[in-house]
Amino acid sequence: MAEEKCNFKADILKQEIDLLAKKVDHFDDLRYRTKQMAATLWLAAVGTALTLPSQPLLWLALFIPVPFWYYDAQYNAYQAGFWKRWWAVRTFIRDGTFRVPAGVARLDDLFSNSSECVFPIPDYYGNMTFDEADLKKQTSLIRNAFTKKMLLFYGVFVVASIVLIVFFSRLNLGALRSR
Repeated sequence: MAEEKCNFKADILKQEIDLLAKKVDHFDDLRYRTKQMAATLWLAAVGTALTLPSQPLLWLALFIPVPFWYYDAQYNAYQAGFWKRWWAVRTFIRDGTFRVPAGVARLDDLFSNSSECVFPIPDYYGNMTFDEADLKKQTSLIRNAFTKKMLLFYGVFVVASIVLIVFFSRLNLGALRSR
């Protein structure tokens, strides 16, 4: 009976590893698509504004990245929770021990005496694997919105829009239309 329970927990842990990898890949794909949509819409708005010429479209282009930035940060926060749990499972298997809020989990306990093992199985998002404050910090929307990569990617759109708005009247867009 105890051996069956140990095997059952081990099988759940294997399935959790696969599920976590799929979730990380899923959010990676969502983030990639979000960035694609933001770039495409921003370029379309700026291109149209410079072709027509229309300064109100440049103002629209300034705010196009905002909702995409929010969703990208949200996806990044979700992905961080799954990624952190994936690494915890990996470390638990590799090292044989892992510190969780309930104590020190030992891999040997999982296979020999599963009632003694405090490693939470399943715990897809890591709510029982990590300290609550640490997990909230890692998956914070604000923290994930202002990473260097996010600031660089979305900040370029905002700065370029501001530069185009400021210098719009100095651009000789009529010369482009007459050709």
